[in-house]
Amino acid sequence: SVMNAYGQGNISVAKTLDVLTAAVREGKGEASQYATVLGTLVPFAAELGVSFDQVAGAVASMTLSGASAANAATYLRNLFMKLLKPAKQSEVALRAMGSSTAELRDVLGEQGLMPVLSKIRDLTNEYGEDMLGKVMPQIRGMLSILMLTGKNIEQVNKVMEATKNTSNDMAKAYQAVYNVTKNRLNRANAELKSSL
Repeated sequence: SVMNAYGQGNISVAKTLDVLTAAVREGKGEASQYATVLGTLVPFAAELGVSFDQVAGAVASMTLSGASAANAATYLRNLFMKLLKPAKQSEVALRAMGSSTAELRDVLGEQGLMPVLSKIRDLTNEYGEDMLGKVMPQIRGMLSILMLTGKNIEQVNKVMEATKNTSNDMAKAYQAVYNVTKNRLNRANAELKSSL
């Protein structure tokens, strides 16, 4: 799904696995849960210019705040859908705050997910939470903004950085599992030999 959404030349299998490994390590949940839900997000993310590492980092971050990977994906997907196809009410509210979905999409594509969420949060702080409710009338889209820009912003930034700066994470995880398995096998062999 990831390579189809972003294009084969834009992300490798190794990078995809490294990002997935980092998301599992940084967040809460199993690799299979992340793989399933991330596949539902990448078509929207790719269309908006949001990189896979940002999507995985956002989902991992929301799991640390208590959301399941599936719910985190739903919250983020709702945000993406609102930016791709905004309701008239959302556009009116954004214009009243001196912004627009086109501007938010530009920030998203040029600067990334966290800057656009911060912009929405800044607009909310300036114009009030009622306006956020008009921009994101469904709680699911609003939750992604609140969970990723709330009091835990430092933790979110660390997770986002960890999923961005992956370097052979999958190979390192494989090696760690191999070493543990090898050590257990060596101990079992030693115990077997000593009992004979």
